[in-house]
Amino acid sequence: MFKIFARLMAVSVSAIALAAAIPITVSAAGGGGGGVPGTIELTISPDMTVSDKLILTGTVTVTCPLLIDGMTGLPVASSYPDGALNVSQVSGKSIAHAGLGGWTTTCDGVPRTFTLTGAAWDRPFKQGSGAAQAFTGQLCGLDPVAGTFACASGSATQPVSIKAIH
Repeated sequence: MFKIFARLMAVSVSAIALAAAIPITVSAAGGGGGGVPGTIELTISPDMTVSDKLILTGTVTVTCPLLIDGMTGLPVASSYPDGALNVSQVSGKSIAHAGLGGWTTTCDGVPRTFTLTGAAWDRPFKQGSGAAQAFTGQLCGLDPVAGTFACASGSATQPVSIKAIH
């Protein structure tokens, strides 16, 4: 029993080492999601709100091109939050920062909109202008259109208008 297990482990490790050593071109052909190949499209809403000078709320829409998980045959999805939305605003001679949370990305070509809320990290926010940045981790799978292994990731920066609510 132990010999069989040891052989299976040796074969698995060898296959992983071989796969890691083979150079591959990574690009996504935009399988059902459209957009730029290899890119997860992120659209940040230009309007955000701040409550009590510390609680910010914003919206981001995420579209990942279709990538298939080779083990399950289903669209690739992150198993933990891999995306984040951060906001900054000039505050006197400093800059206020906030993280509005994260989301899990599914690469099936369907746009998903997330409304995220988070707290200021260091300084209070006020009504006015700011900047938002969103990003995702890299997700990889089979591009069913090109028939190749592909990876996609994304980032976006957007000026935002922050409205105070009470």
